Amino acid sequence: MNTSGYAKIDYRGSGVRVYYTDEKVIEWILQERKKYIPSYRTVGDNRQLISGEVYEFWIDKLQSKDEIVAFWILKQLVLRGWEPFQIRGGFPNISDSEIHLKLIVKDTE
Repeated sequence: MNTSGYAKIDYRGSGVRVYYTDEKVIEWILQERKKYIPSYRTVGDNRQLISGEVYEFWIDKLQSKDEIVAFWILKQLVLRGWEPFQIRGGFPNISDSEIHLKLIVKDTE
């Protein structure tokens, strides 16, 4: 059996928006983020699917570190097996950029 997932990091120059299918990974990222920039604000974290799962969050008040935070989130996802498969714009150095990632973990059973 395979486990799969999808995520999109959307950087617009006024915050970082992340769409995802794996709540556990994103909850961990948000907790880790608090260690480095405690003043950040999560906006729109109540966007839910009709089944109740949260699927998107937007963080701002990043003390002009939006690009760094976007790349940090990318790094955390890649370290956990997520693979980028499409990039639009000059992510993370240019505003109005996005990166799409997929997760496929093959069970060893």
